[in-house]
Amino acid sequence: MTPEEVYTPVAEFYNSVASEYLERVQHEAHSAFPTIVPKILGEHGINQSDYNVIDLACGAGFLKTYTKFNSYIGVDVAEEMLGEASNNGYDMLIQNDISTVLAGLGDAVVDGAFLMSAAYFLSPHVLSETIIQMRRVANKFICFTFDGVTPALIKEYKNNGGIDVYNHIGFPLPEGIERFTASGWTADTGEEIQVEYCFGLLQ
Repeated sequence: MTPEEVYTPVAEFYNSVASEYLERVQHEAHSAFPTIVPKILGEHGINQSDYNVIDLACGAGFLKTYTKFNSYIGVDVAEEMLGEASNNGYDMLIQNDISTVLAGLGDAVVDGAFLMSAAYFLSPHVLSETIIQMRRVANKFICFTFDGVTPALIKEYKNNGGIDVYNHIGFPLPEGIERFTASGWTADTGEEIQVEYCFGLLQ
């Protein structure tokens, strides 16, 4: 499949829920993220106010509600989601797929790179390349999650939007990347989704 065939249904789905998305993830689905992610950053000596970051598949800008970095670049395929991220104070927005954006960036152009709760949209091959590219464009750290999407959730995505999603729990990590398993989020199916939080210092 071409990137357009892969990401068009994703964009269409998230455009349809953009106006309500941030409130839902803040108060329901992803309630663990605001506690766990800052804790991981703090334990690794990340002084957020000093760093400029790129948020891949940024959605409505949830990352900015629980972190305090100097600046945020948001990348997403969904135009309506980027509009919400703009309202949430993102400094620069790019509408395109992750692979295309990363390929067009130079080395070490941001301090940190995030991919939060979106890796399940990437095939194993694309995910491996994405991690490599994140390490290339960031010069301080990368942070991403693997979300344990269940068979029921995989089926729901496929039936409702023709979207393929992948369970990457246990996905092999490059040397120097730590993995922390913790609570994650609640799917629309009512299932609790296990999340592996992955973090790597680059210097």
